[in-house]
Amino acid sequence: MEIIDKKIGLIPKIRFREFNDNWTMFKIDSIAKVSAGGTPSTTKSEFWNGDIPWMSSGELNNKIVSEVEKKITEKGLKGSSTKLIPKESVLIGLAGQGKTRGTAAINTIELCTNQSIAAIYPNYEKFKPWFLYQNIDSRYEEIRRMSTGDGGRGGLNLAIIKAIKINLPTLPEQQKIAAFLSAVDEKIQQLRQKKALLEKYKKGVMQKLFPKKAGQAPELRFKPVQTETSGKPDGSNYPDWEEKNIDELIKNKILDKPLDGNHGNIHPVSSDFVDEGIPFVMANCFVNGRLNLKVASCIRKEQADKLQKGFSIEGDVLLTHKGSVGLTGIVPKLDTEYIMLTPQVTYYRVLDNNMLSNYFVYWVFNSEQFQKRLKVLADGGTRPYVGITAQRQMTIVFPSKEEQQKIADFLSGIDHKINQVETQINQTQTFKKGLLQQMFV
Repeated sequence: MEIIDKKIGLIPKIRFREFNDNWTMFKIDSIAKVSAGGTPSTTKSEFWNGDIPWMSSGELNNKIVSEVEKKITEKGLKGSSTKLIPKESVLIGLAGQGKTRGTAAINTIELCTNQSIAAIYPNYEKFKPWFLYQNIDSRYEEIRRMSTGDGGRGGLNLAIIKAIKINLPTLPEQQKIAAFLSAVDEKIQQLRQKKALLEKYKKGVMQKLFPKKAGQAPELRFKPVQTETSGKPDGSNYPDWEEKNIDELIKNKILDKPLDGNHGNIHPVSSDFVDEGIPFVMANCFVNGRLNLKVASCIRKEQADKLQKGFSIEGDVLLTHKGSVGLTGIVPKLDTEYIMLTPQVTYYRVLDNNMLSNYFVYWVFNSEQFQKRLKVLADGGTRPYVGITAQRQMTIVFPSKEEQQKIADFLSGIDHKINQVETQINQTQTFKKGLLQQMFV
């Protein structure tokens, strides 16, 4: 076993008070076996659909691997370069230009892996596997920079993994650190599950709040609040929903005319972008049904003013209609006079607030029913496109303004809860990242 460094002062900034020994630096291959997997031939049916779990690199993103999608047979194991990996191995993605390369995970079941995953086998006499996993996981960017190839954009390999240096405290201290960080991970996982349940609930309730087909009433309706002065009998409903196509709403001045794909010569190059100016909205600014102007590039106001078209203001409902068809968002309160839109984004502006609520239009566009109809209209293969003419023929079914408000408020309330949980996840992840920087050396 090769000890690289055991000098005085090799200790972390944050430490459990009962430990005071110096940490010792090793290379991975001096304390553990390291191997890569393989893929049995997909042309041999006898190699697949057996009882042995086989893991692909995409499943590294699960972090704690307790089940996998595919399984191989004993013949597949013996007839390929894949290997049976013991439980509590630290797994690292080797290949790819995306996020998978350098991603760490740990398995709680015995399994095989493909050739793009390196496995560091457990060695309980030298290290605690969950400590090693937390350490490697915290060094994602560092490990990616170790990649072979121009500018670190190539792949990792077993030689690189084996040469990774790791500082280890005593086994009891490793166990305490691992248990503490695992508790933080468990909290993050619980929050993610809570968010997933809220999103599932939101999807289910939206399916019932909007009619499935034209002419149908929704499964779920709000009722007016009964008061002595309302004049409405007990158990009464709001009026029936109306159905109008977008073109009719535009002609009746209820919606503003959406811009087509030729709204100005809006094709800035990288040199046009500045740190502060008019936000330029592209498809990447739409995240989870929200418009995030913080990720938008900016162009100079002087340049934006000359274009005359492609402007959008607070309250507009935005819809992408080329490429990533169907992404939606509402323009929030702005620090600038307006924002600008790429020709791939259409705005819809409510002109008659007595007929339509902009937030209700937003939720209509988000509904599964509307999204399905939009996708049917999409044309263009790898770059789907829904033209303005086609959009204007689509129908919007809407109730009274009072019921619109109740629907929008209800769904916005669910979104608020989801956002709160997402904030908690981000805060906990930031907390853990700070811990990792100070609990490892």
